[in-house]
Amino acid sequence: MDIKQRPKTFQLIQNSFSTLLLDAIQYFPANKRRFQGETHGLLFGVGKDDGMLECDYVFPVGNVKSRTPDTIENDPKIDLAITSARSLLATSKYVGTYHSHPNKEYFFEWAYPSNMDISFAKYVKDPTMIIIALTRSGKLKQELQLEVRKDRAYQFSFNSKLDGHDLPDQVELGYDISYLFGSFLEYTFEMRAYSYNSKSLLNMNLLSSEAELLNQLGQYKIKVDTLSASDVFRLRKIEYNLRENNERRGKNTEYHLERLKPMDK
Repeated sequence: MDIKQRPKTFQLIQNSFSTLLLDAIQYFPANKRRFQGETHGLLFGVGKDDGMLECDYVFPVGNVKSRTPDTIENDPKIDLAITSARSLLATSKYVGTYHSHPNKEYFFEWAYPSNMDISFAKYVKDPTMIIIALTRSGKLKQELQLEVRKDRAYQFSFNSKLDGHDLPDQVELGYDISYLFGSFLEYTFEMRAYSYNSKSLLNMNLLSSEAELLNQLGQYKIKVDTLSASDVFRLRKIEYNLRENNERRGKNTEYHLERLKPMDK
């Protein structure tokens, strides 16, 4: 991806949002309180002329082999999987990586990049990065709740005097960006997107047509696991309409949701 044409907005489409969330959860299981693992993986998609980068495929590559406060060692098997995936996928381009920040308690900056994340970005020089912050909420299992929140945009730069897990240097950029915040099962989560400019990570807008679809299904009390194959095909149309986001497709979305809504008994 040409750095000079770096998009400002990262859009998670198709099944990319749910894959990111489920992958983060599997390495932070609610029934194993002492287990707290980070996951990481690859992001594939296509940049559009309107400044939007659409991610349509997520490839989980598992956990890291070992970690110290300042370094990460990848498993050689994972490195082979990465090389294979980047050379095989033809309909999407490799656009970056993702990883999770599991933590026992919520704090506001939990989805900000760490000083180690900046060092990693400088090493791999990937154009984008998504961070999924995750904590166990302690509540009973709950349906997906999701909202798009706003925050100030920052540029994050490596500071060699700080530890790997510390927050890096920050410079406010003077505008707002969007990110995803929600809850699912026993978890509270936050997702943020960043672009790399050869020396720092910068906030991007993060949106998801899939997440918006799942939110609307919840509002209409539509259970995904009860849908037929034809219903699922209808959901694909809705997700595409949400991506396009215009008045005509909005009316079409309402039509499909009404058809899927369970009948009152």
